[in-house]
Amino acid sequence: MNAERSRLRGRRWFLAVFAAVGFGIAGMLFGWPTFRWAQAQSWERVPCEVESSEVRRHQARGSRASYSIAIQYRYHFKGSDYSSDQYDIWNQPGQGVSRMRSVVLQHPVGWRGFCHVNPAKPEQAVLSLEFPKQAWPGLLPALLGVAGLVGFVAAGRKPEASLGGGMGTQPPVSSPVTRRTPKRAGAFVFLITFCLAWNLTVFLISSQLIREYQAGRAPLFVLAFLLPFLIAGIVMFVLAFREAGSLFGPRPVLTLDPGDLIAGRSVFLRWSFEGPAYRIQKLVVALEGFEYVRYRQGKTTREDESVFRRIVVYEGSERSAISGGESRVDLPRDLIPTFGEASNMGCRWRVRITAEVRGLPDLKQDFDARVLPSTEGSGGEAGMSGKAEEVTASSGRLKLGIRNGKAPHSPGSFVHGAVGWSLDSVPTRAEVRLVLRLESEWDDRVFPQATLALPSPKAQEARTFEIQIPTSVLPSYQGKYIRASWQVQLAVEPGGGFAHSEILVA
Repeated sequence: MNAERSRLRGRRWFLAVFAAVGFGIAGMLFGWPTFRWAQAQSWERVPCEVESSEVRRHQARGSRASYSIAIQYRYHFKGSDYSSDQYDIWNQPGQGVSRMRSVVLQHPVGWRGFCHVNPAKPEQAVLSLEFPKQAWPGLLPALLGVAGLVGFVAAGRKPEASLGGGMGTQPPVSSPVTRRTPKRAGAFVFLITFCLAWNLTVFLISSQLIREYQAGRAPLFVLAFLLPFLIAGIVMFVLAFREAGSLFGPRPVLTLDPGDLIAGRSVFLRWSFEGPAYRIQKLVVALEGFEYVRYRQGKTTREDESVFRRIVVYEGSERSAISGGESRVDLPRDLIPTFGEASNMGCRWRVRITAEVRGLPDLKQDFDARVLPSTEGSGGEAGMSGKAEEVTASSGRLKLGIRNGKAPHSPGSFVHGAVGWSLDSVPTRAEVRLVLRLESEWDDRVFPQATLALPSPKAQEARTFEIQIPTSVLPSYQGKYIRASWQVQLAVEPGGGFAHSEILVA
């Protein structure tokens, strides 16, 4: 499922960014101040005297008033006099004006006590080393980071297909198969929870920073730093709206009869919808074949696809067909079958249902379909009606000739040819192989299809052979990313080497 892999990869990137941003904000609001607070525990304790003490009111234009503690105190450290107005590492004892007034009352003008001085920077000092309550909300973004990290790990547990694998070997499914669209309620709840938690956290942080800015303790660029997080909150609301469309909108149900599609035969497609199908204004049901490649580019795994065939099953806006329809599709015999299901390259098929939905995001839902090759092989000799032209290939001391080598060979037909070699010693093994080769810019794989052993080989030989192409096979194919070719190979060991000639299977 190429689209599903892309969706999972996009979700993992989103969760990774989400986790990084969550931990980053938590580090800025809680981690770094906590680190500074821990460092301050080793500062030297020296006597000090309060010179002024008040709750200062700040009034910015067009905004609400904010308040802060303004306690000025002086102290003597290592032969020099210093002055500071910092109450604690966070420079606020707690939230609320009443709490600030309580602190000011505890430190009136003339109050003598102790402050804590940074030995490395004597001009830096604080009155209190208590861990303030307002620091704990700074951990809220870390919860978002943990949730994003858990989601990232969980999304990565879906195993990717390994390289290898050619034509599917599972028996065809002849009975009807019905597939429903998952509601994805978990994704919707996840996004809504993240949206609310994210935007609530950003709101609380923004409110605090705005108050700090109005009080003249936070530069303007700190507020500008929050802009990407505000945009991220809006984007998450949009994503949640799209997920709501899949949850509360119409959800297609598809039945394939038979469950596996066979080239050259007919298949019945039946569709209906769960949920508000009356919102659908236009419906398109199409059978699509697409080739795909998955490859490494640097440290990133990329995936590309290209649709090579599209059969429109239904397109229209009739209410009767939208609420529930059925169509018979006569599949062409030359359809490229599904192959490479466990490979990094191959061809696949899907039934894609798209719809314009009133008041909700447009619908696009893919259902995987497996197309099997036609079982109506010729069973005879390929190219008998064409010109009997032999194709010869040689490699060193080996020669390989294919009768009617330029004519198309049908699945199930026999390939006739002749082989020969002249060696210095008697080989121990000689055989003719029929192989399918899959190539892309990033990969090259060979899948043996048939082997014909040549018994009792001699040092000098000239023989004829016939080898049968399997009935259900992938024909020769040239696409945008992938090339599938058939080869007849001659291998003589030891001392002979290898020769091959390409044939066309169609």
